[in-house]
Amino acid sequence: QPFSVDFVVPWRVDPHRHQEAVMLWMFGGRQQGGLSQAERTAVDLLCEAHSRLPVADSGDDPDISSEAGSIAGSQFLAAAEHAAEALHISAASRSYRDGFSRNYRALFIDGRRQYRVDLLEASLSPQAEICVNSDAFELSDEARLAGDDLRESFTEVRFLLDRWRAGPPKAPARSELVDVLSAFDGAWVAFERAHIGELMSIEAKARQLLVTATDREREVRAAKALGDDREIGEAERRLVSCIAHLNSVANIRCTGRDVPGHEVLERARAVLRRCDSAGRPQCVRSEAASLLAEDVDESFEAVRSYLHTVGTCMDHVDPHLCNNPGLVARLMDWETSWEVGARYLLEPHLLSGLCDVVSELRSAKSSIHKFAVMCEDCDAELFMVLPRLVVLAFALEPRKPQAFLIQNHLPHRFARCGSLRGAATAEALLELEELCVECRKVQAILALSPSPFGEADGDRRMVLLQRAIDGESRREVPAVECLMRSVERWSLELQRHCPKEWNRSCAVLLRCLEGRHAREGAVADTKFEV
Repeated sequence: QPFSVDFVVPWRVDPHRHQEAVMLWMFGGRQQGGLSQAERTAVDLLCEAHSRLPVADSGDDPDISSEAGSIAGSQFLAAAEHAAEALHISAASRSYRDGFSRNYRALFIDGRRQYRVDLLEASLSPQAEICVNSDAFELSDEARLAGDDLRESFTEVRFLLDRWRAGPPKAPARSELVDVLSAFDGAWVAFERAHIGELMSIEAKARQLLVTATDREREVRAAKALGDDREIGEAERRLVSCIAHLNSVANIRCTGRDVPGHEVLERARAVLRRCDSAGRPQCVRSEAASLLAEDVDESFEAVRSYLHTVGTCMDHVDPHLCNNPGLVARLMDWETSWEVGARYLLEPHLLSGLCDVVSELRSAKSSIHKFAVMCEDCDAELFMVLPRLVVLAFALEPRKPQAFLIQNHLPHRFARCGSLRGAATAEALLELEELCVECRKVQAILALSPSPFGEADGDRRMVLLQRAIDGESRREVPAVECLMRSVERWSLELQRHCPKEWNRSCAVLLRCLEGRHAREGAVADTKFEV
C-alpha cells in the first residue's frame, strides 16, 4: 500500500522501505494528502527565508530590529504570504482597514494579507507604553494580548519549518501546514487591527495640541471679523499661550527659557504705532525698535498663517511634532523674535540704548568703507570691532541711553540704581568714569592738533571710530593709542563677562544693521510646508 504524507516511518524498518517512504513524501500526490510541486516549492522557499532570520543574542527569537534583520524579516513574511496563497489558504477578513486613517490606508492598498515587518517587530518586542512629544501613552490590554498571540503563532510557524527541514518522519503534513499558517494569519489580523487602532488613537492625541492651536487661531479670525478689540485681545492671548506650549513640545532646538506672553505683542504694536506717527528724524533714530517690533508681529502672523493652512491637512502632520519642518521653522523664528522683543521692547531704557548704539554704528557704516565691507561680509574681524565701537560710543557720550546697554552687560561696573525699567540714569563706577574722562581729553587734543587721519580731520568722533575699526596703531597721536588700549580692555570684558548674553546682543545689533531686507527670506515668505 502506498504511503501517505501522514505516515510516520519507524526508524527500525528496512532501510529500503524507509527510502521509499521519503520518495513518496517528496513526490506523493494530492490524492494521498500530499503536497503538489508548487506547494512544496513555496514551503521550501519559506523554510529557506526562515533560515536567514538572524537570531537575537538574548534568546531564540529572531532579531529583526537591525537593518539586515528587517530585510530578512520582510523576505520571510513575503514567503509566508506566498506559501499561504500556494496552499490556497483563505485570508482572514481585513475589512477593518477601511476604518484606518488615510496614512495607514496608503500602506494597505487592497485586501491582500500584506504582512509588514514593523508589525512583526512590534509583537516580538512589546512595549507597555509609547512616548510621543514627551508624553507616555499606555497600550491597551487588548493590543498587548493580541501581540502575545501573534508571537506564539509565529513561534509555531518557525517550529513547523524546523520540522519541514528535518524531513520525514518529522516533516508536517499538508493539513498541519494549512492549520498553522491559517492560525498565524488570524493572529496577525487580530494584532494588526488592535495595534494600528492603538497607534491611530495615540497619534490623534499627539496631534491634539496642534489641533487646539488651529482652533485658537480660528477664534482670532472670528474676533477680527467682528471687529471687537477686547475679544481680539483675549483670543490672541489664548493663541499665544497655546503657541508657547506648542513651541516647548515641537521645537527641539528651543532654548528652554520661558517665552514671554501676549504683552510682547502688545508692546511691539505700540512701538510700530509710535514710529508711524513720529516725524522722520525720530523715526530714523527708532528704526532699530521698529525692526524688532516688526519681527515680533511678523513671526506671530507667520505662525497664524501656518495654523490656518495646516488645519485643512492635519492627516499629513507627523504626530511627532518635531518632525514637521514647516512647523519647527516657524516656531524657531517666533521664539527668537519674541525673546529679543521681550528683552528690549519691554525695557524702554535698554531699547533707547540699543537705538543709540545702532544709530552710531549706522553712521560709521555709511562713512567708513572698511566697516561697511565688514558688515556685508560678516567676517570674524567684525566681531572684534563691534564691542570696541559699543564701548567707544558709551565713552563719547556716557549720559545718553546707550549707557544702559553697557550696564546690561556689565552690571557690576555701575552703581545700584534699580531695574533698567525704573532707572532714570545709569551711574558708572570710577573705572568707567576714568575711561570717559580719558575720551574727553583725547577729543580736546584732537580739536587743538592737526589730525593725521586725512579726510576725517573735521570730525573728532569719526577719527576715533576709524581708529577703532582699523585696529592699527598710529603713533602720531599717542593719546589716541592710549585711549584705544583702554577701549580694547573694556571691549574684552564686555565679551567675556557673560559670553552668551554678548553673543545674543551681537546678533541683535547685526539684525538692526542689516535692516528690513534681512527678513526677505523669512519663513513668512516661504512656500507652505507641513
